[in-house]
Amino acid sequence: MKTKKWIVWALCVLMIVSLLPACSQDGGGSSAPESQGTEAQTGDSAAEESTAPSGERTHLSILAWDLGLDGQLPLGDNYWCDWIREEFGEPNNIELEWVVMPRWEEVTTLNVWMAGKEAPDIVYTYDINVVQNYISQGGLTDLTDLVAEYGQQLSSFIGEETMEYGVFDGRQMVIPSPRPVSGIVGSSIRGDWLDALGLDVPTTTQEWYDTMIAFRDEDPGNVGEQNIPCGMGMQEISFGYFNMLYSFIDPSLTQEELTLTYPFLYPGYKDGVRFLNQCYNEGLISPEFALDTDCSKMYSDITNGYVGFFTQNLLTGYKPGSYFETMAENVEGAYYVACDPFTNSEGKHPKLANQPYGKFVMVPGFSESAKEAIMYMDWMLVPENLMRLSLGDEGVHYTVDEEGVFHINEEYDGPDKLSANNNYEYRFIVEDIWYGSQEATYKNWTSACNNEQADIQFEMAMTDSRQDPWFFPYFKKAVQSEAQYATSMTDKYKEMFTILIMCSPDEFDSQYDSLVNEFMSLYGNEVCEERAQVWAETME
Repeated sequence: MKTKKWIVWALCVLMIVSLLPACSQDGGGSSAPESQGTEAQTGDSAAEESTAPSGERTHLSILAWDLGLDGQLPLGDNYWCDWIREEFGEPNNIELEWVVMPRWEEVTTLNVWMAGKEAPDIVYTYDINVVQNYISQGGLTDLTDLVAEYGQQLSSFIGEETMEYGVFDGRQMVIPSPRPVSGIVGSSIRGDWLDALGLDVPTTTQEWYDTMIAFRDEDPGNVGEQNIPCGMGMQEISFGYFNMLYSFIDPSLTQEELTLTYPFLYPGYKDGVRFLNQCYNEGLISPEFALDTDCSKMYSDITNGYVGFFTQNLLTGYKPGSYFETMAENVEGAYYVACDPFTNSEGKHPKLANQPYGKFVMVPGFSESAKEAIMYMDWMLVPENLMRLSLGDEGVHYTVDEEGVFHINEEYDGPDKLSANNNYEYRFIVEDIWYGSQEATYKNWTSACNNEQADIQFEMAMTDSRQDPWFFPYFKKAVQSEAQYATSMTDKYKEMFTILIMCSPDEFDSQYDSLVNEFMSLYGNEVCEERAQVWAETME
């Protein structure tokens, strides 16, 4: 793997909350279509029959997450499943079956399936600890030779650098699903509140703080006791406010220093948590943030016009039907603009960024259809196949204007309509909708919002995440103690943050030191020792 200048975040991998919605269970996939007709054929038909695949018919089962979305087609039994069977299954004499799993039962159900040797031939997860445990137990198929023989398109599309994230001990054990877009978070601030106070969009941490004080004292939204200068929920501790906290860290820390210990011990991190404590005690942060575990209260406050600033998943506020539109309907003249205020000691804006991969796609070691699994993923990444699975047919499901922007026909309701989330279940090998190239994907991400501020926020996120990115930690070998304590450590982190943000300022130092010492004695010291050992054994 090519050497990269990247900085690692250990907290986020434990606490970050998946953005995909919860799901409900469904049945398995339907069988492949029966052959049509039994009459003898002659001429061209006979010639076509002679080229049909012969030999024993094989079976390939594929995991499909039930995302629980409105508009989701019956999983394993719809037009697109039949099309895949016709275009890939029949020519290769493969019977295809989709096996359904509720999204939020991913790890638990997968572990049960794997232990009972009942998992589908293709499974996937976002959890690197799950992958590493399966590898250490010998539970996955070595895909190295199969990819070399049957996965040329797979390797070409994903690329050598990203494929390396699936290499363990020199062997291709998993297939990383590529992400075309690296930016992940964006911040927004009430433009009408700035206008009312004659203020510019803040571009530094100090300017942001001064603006929050002004929002609190001047109440430009005339919302009285409901005024919340900075909206925050408990989920945002690990996600949105990562950028704020990490702007306080010493930027000279090396990748190794950042990887082998915990954020609470980073030089400067304590100052970042202290800053959050100060903001809370000065009435700048949502007073009920600790109880708002899923941020539903924060988003309710946003739509009612109470929140001056917040950080969220990139661009979601600007999409049609979003909370920005609801707020504009509820509060006359209210609008948000993009904002990127948090600066480190070098004046840079460090950003949380997506790794170049998303899910890890695996073939269980007991699978008898590993070759077929690689063939299927390879077929999926043929450009015309991936485009059709993602977007449908031009002129039917969408049109493309002169600038290359795709316009989706939201009203289309034919038998070949796409499942919710643009056929996510049937193009799982790629994390986001693919528009034919990375540049086209960037363009269509922002154009879908049809808002100049979305373009600005996207550029902020993408520029900084490319130049000074922060990534999740990644080891080529399982850190067993970290996997063992993951749930307990996540709960402890939430408890620590709640106490440290809400305690009185004069108690902060003693609380911080006491809680960090407790965390390290319970889990941290053991995990850090094993991390150092794994680093020495596996990292370049």
